[in-house]
Amino acid sequence: MSMNELPNLLNDTWRFFRANIWGLWKVLFPIIVPVSIISTALSEYLPSDGVVSWVVLGVVIFLYPIIQAAMIFYISSVLTGEALPRGVCYRLGAKYWAPLFGLYILGALAMCGGFFLLIIPGLIVFSRIMFSEFYCLLYEQSPVEAFESSWHQTRDYQWLLLVGVLLIAVATSIPVWLLEKVVESTGAIGSIFAVVIGVIEYMLGCLITIFGYRVFSLHLEKLNKQSQQDSPDGSPLL
Repeated sequence: MSMNELPNLLNDTWRFFRANIWGLWKVLFPIIVPVSIISTALSEYLPSDGVVSWVVLGVVIFLYPIIQAAMIFYISSVLTGEALPRGVCYRLGAKYWAPLFGLYILGALAMCGGFFLLIIPGLIVFSRIMFSEFYCLLYEQSPVEAFESSWHQTRDYQWLLLVGVLLIAVATSIPVWLLEKVVESTGAIGSIFAVVIGVIEYMLGCLITIFGYRVFSLHLEKLNKQSQQDSPDGSPLL
C-alpha cells in the first residue's frame, strides 16, 4: 500500500462508520453514556484534584480495554457477515481484559519514550503499534507478542497510518469544536451539552480504530496472496 491509496482507505473508513453507526452505538452506549455523565458531573461540581475524580479516572482506565475490545470484535464480526450481539462483544471484551490492559501499558511506555525524544518519534511509535490490538484480540497473542507483531508488520505502513490518523483526528475535532462554540454562544445548559459532546467525541474516535482495522485487513490479504504464490501447490499457507 502506498500513500496514493490513502483517500480510498479514508473513504472506506467513513462508509463503514456511516453504514454501521447504529450498531456501534448499540454496542458502546451502555458504557460511554454513563461515563460521560459521571465525568461531566465531577468536572462541573467537584475539584479536579478530589479523591472521587481519581477514583472515576481509575474506573475509566479499567473499563477502556473492555469497551475497546467489544468495539473491535463487533467491527470484525460485521466484516465477516455475522454481527455479534452486544452481550457477546462485552463478554469477549471482559475475557481479554488482562492481555489488552497489559498491551496498553506496554504501548504507553513505548509512546512516552518516543515523546520524550520528540513529538514525531512518539507519533511514529503510535502508528507502529496500531495493529497490536488486533493481534492481541483476534490472534490471541500475548501483549509482548502483539506489540512485536505490530511493530514488524507496520514497517511499510507507518507513514500511511500516521497521516491517516492525523487527518481523521483533525477532521473529527473540527465539528466538535464548532459545536462547542455554538453551545457557548447560545448560553445553553453546559452540563447537558458537555455529556452530548463527550459521547460524540468517543463515537467519532471509532473512526481511528476502523481505519487501523481496514489497513490491517488489507495487510492480511497481501500476506495471504504472497503465501499462495510461495506455496508449491498454490494453496494458502495462512
